[in-house]
Amino acid sequence: MLDPTVKELNIRRSVKKFFVDNITEYPLYFDRIITSDPGVKDSDGAWISIALGGINNRHVSQCTLSLYTFTIKDPEGIKNAQVRDKIIEVMFPGFIDLYDTDSHPWKKIGAMKIQFLPQEDTSFARDQSRMSAVTCFLKWGTVW
Repeated sequence: MLDPTVKELNIRRSVKKFFVDNITEYPLYFDRIITSDPGVKDSDGAWISIALGGINNRHVSQCTLSLYTFTIKDPEGIKNAQVRDKIIEVMFPGFIDLYDTDSHPWKKIGAMKIQFLPQEDTSFARDQSRMSAVTCFLKWGTVW
């Protein structure tokens, strides 16, 4: 039987829970990058796409977590900076709880350490929405 610390489903659900619980000001999109305004009028033209990938299971496992911030009608990048700052604020403690999501209720089985990577330059989509990325590695101990 596969240990809960190795299960991709637990990793994905834990990451999603972390952001849904901590970021309520902006619409969140998971594992798809929405590059044009998806009709997010309630959020003042800002949204976040969250992508998880490259899971590498070892005794200390890791994966890549990329958060893409998008804003529209933001010529100076002020709104985009606010969205980025919110992401950094909620991630600043440096850990995301890891849960066994097969148990009811979910059982905390550890945590994933956040290691930030250098930030990329801002880019623009065809509709002139502004995009920035916050990329990091998540690392956690696993049982083989």
